[in-house]
Amino acid sequence: MPFGQFLRQERTALLLSAALFVLFFVLAIRIDFLIVFAACIGLLAAAGLSYLIVKHPGFGVAIMIIGTSLDVLGRIPGTPITLFHLGVFITLLVWLLRLYLAETREIAKTSFDLPLWLFLAYISFTLIYTPEPLEASVYFMRLIALVVVMYMTINVVTDRTSLNVSLGALILSAFALSAFAITDITNTSAYLMQAAVGFSKVFGRFGVTFENPNYFATFLMIALAVSASLVINGRLTPLLRLVLLAMAGVILVGLVGTFSRAAWVALLPALVIVIYYSRYRGTIFISIFVAVLAAAIVLWNTPFVRSVIMRFSSLASASADPSSMTRVFLLQGGWDMLLDTWFLGVGYRGFPVFYEKLYRPHSQVLFDVFESHTLPMEMLAELGIIGFALFVWFLVRYFKYGFHSISRIEHPYYRACQIGVVASMAGYLTNALFSPGQLASNYLWIGFGLTYAIPRLAQRAEDRE
Repeated sequence: MPFGQFLRQERTALLLSAALFVLFFVLAIRIDFLIVFAACIGLLAAAGLSYLIVKHPGFGVAIMIIGTSLDVLGRIPGTPITLFHLGVFITLLVWLLRLYLAETREIAKTSFDLPLWLFLAYISFTLIYTPEPLEASVYFMRLIALVVVMYMTINVVTDRTSLNVSLGALILSAFALSAFAITDITNTSAYLMQAAVGFSKVFGRFGVTFENPNYFATFLMIALAVSASLVINGRLTPLLRLVLLAMAGVILVGLVGTFSRAAWVALLPALVIVIYYSRYRGTIFISIFVAVLAAAIVLWNTPFVRSVIMRFSSLASASADPSSMTRVFLLQGGWDMLLDTWFLGVGYRGFPVFYEKLYRPHSQVLFDVFESHTLPMEMLAELGIIGFALFVWFLVRYFKYGFHSISRIEHPYYRACQIGVVASMAGYLTNALFSPGQLASNYLWIGFGLTYAIPRLAQRAEDRE
């Protein structure tokens, strides 16, 4: 660069800096120093974040994950907008801008596009006869938005940095929330714990930022599956493996502390898949069994372990546990709906309406729970055998691709990531057998998107090598 040109650029930078300083000084005098200083810091941070998102659009996926982990606490005061919504908007804006500027406007797709869109088309058809068309339409639009989130995730996680930040946001959020929950529960007095167990009650359930501890448990289960896969199957440095292992241990304690039996059960197939792909799976299975047995023996008489045992033992007696009894009633109500409208179903989002009016037994009159807690039963009742068949079709296509892609990826890091994501989705859908609202969840569609983004990254890395 010629020296004269360099001086002109330096002079321009100095003049711009001086103008900005004068502007800051005037505003600070006219308004308030702290307010103006905070606004400047916020603008600089926003500018830096905007630059990173434009350069790595996958950072928007990390914002969506963090926004999901904050749940209702991530909402902008006075509005229904959350950090997740902001992440979706920013990512969509950057994705569309990059598509417009790109030479080839290729949009990566999935292996289940056909059954997925047929499934969505059938849901839109059921809006004609659903008992609550307005509510059902709102839920349907949210589902469409989440499908768009899936396609965005596939197309913006296009470099390793974006993938690292996305998975890092998942694991770090789960670790931070678990650590906070554990710290909070240690402040609970032993007397209250003993009294709660004595009355066959759980002395405390970790929820932290989530209104429902079961949703918090689902989030932790997904993060635990991914972090476990990186520890077991990823070729990491010893220090990074040790750090991830410690974080996974904290997340596991947080998951147990949610006392969510559905998430506990869902974790089992996820971990089995993760460990199955390890070369040392026999040793790992034995080590886990010994560690769990030793922990159970050492902590047997603590209120925490007694609460865990009580949560499982209550399954054997549905009448002693309102939660289990309600699930049985909901399952029976869904089965009755299926028998009455087996072909077309009662319509999307029709389950809670018909269950409350027609199918809820008199013995459940004291429990105001109307949402189905079993996703397959909900699909059968609301969409009939046609909608359920389409739903099963696209899930089969997804897992067929997911497990086949694991065997094709040779890069150890991407393979470990893919194992963790596919395993977490298997655990998530297991969790959907016992929990409501699982189809319209952020985790599910972001997980689907990452499943198709990771093999593309692996292929590029292998091509470069």
